[in-house]
Amino acid sequence: MGFAPKGGATARKEWYDRNSLELSREYYGIGVAPHGYTTRWTYTVPTGKKLFVECALASVVRITAATTAGEATAYVYCRGIAVVKPLLHTNGVGDKDTMNIGRNAVMVGGGALNGGTGDASTGGTTNLRTTALGIEFDA
Repeated sequence: MGFAPKGGATARKEWYDRNSLELSREYYGIGVAPHGYTTRWTYTVPTGKKLFVECALASVVRITAATTAGEATAYVYCRGIAVVKPLLHTNGVGDKDTMNIGRNAVMVGGGALNGGTGDASTGGTTNLRTTALGIEFDA
C-alpha cells in the first residue's frame, strides 16, 4: 500500500520544491552614534514569487552611556508592519533589548521586507543588529 500524490500524478509541487532560494539580510553596527531612523537593508519580493519569512531578529545594546538617553531601536518591518522592534530607553552600559520571531509571514510579489535602526539619544553609542532569513519560491 502506498500514498498517491495529493491531486493525482500531475499535482503541483510543494512550495519548497518550486525553485526555492534561501535569502538572508543583515545589518550589524558596532559603536553606532545616535541617528534618526535609517533603513539598513531592503528586500522586495519579485513578481511571480513568494517569500516565506523563516525568522527575524533585532537587538540593541548600549555600549557607552549617552549624555541624555533617548529611544534606541533596531527593527524588521514586513509589509510596513514591525514584526520585531526592541526599544531601549535605559542608559546603563551593557543594557540591552532583543526580539526575535520565527515563521511569521508569507509575502507575495511586490511585498517589502526591510530592516533599520534609530537612536534619539544625545551622545553615547550602541551596537545595533537587524536580521531576517527567508525562502523565496515560485508563486
